[in-house]
Amino acid sequence: MNRIISITVNQSITMMRNEYHIEERQKNGNKKYYAVIKEGENELKAKRKKIEINGKDIDLLINALKEIEIKICPDYIFGLDGMTTTITIEQGFNKATYQWWGEIPEQWKALDKIFAFFDDIKKK
Repeated sequence: MNRIISITVNQSITMMRNEYHIEERQKNGNKKYYAVIKEGENELKAKRKKIEINGKDIDLLINALKEIEIKICPDYIFGLDGMTTTITIEQGFNKATYQWWGEIPEQWKALDKIFAFFDDIKKK
């Protein structure tokens, strides 16, 4: 199993942790892709969904992400209550991680494509 994209959203007040992953599995030379969605108020009550997705859709998302130019680090922000979001994008041994508190920084808005991708999958 190779994890391609991971998103973790932590809410500090409710202690809710939602996770979204895109995984690639290879068996006998055949590749299959899955979206793994885990949402819930806590680890014990979290609902987990695993949905097979089309490899072409993954290619479109990855190619769109490769075209994005992102400022290395947005302006400083501080917060205590609210939500921390972490997105990790992996390609082999290469990895990029983006983490922020509160709303997504304006300089990183292009990463919304990943959230839109998971929103579309959740509707299936």
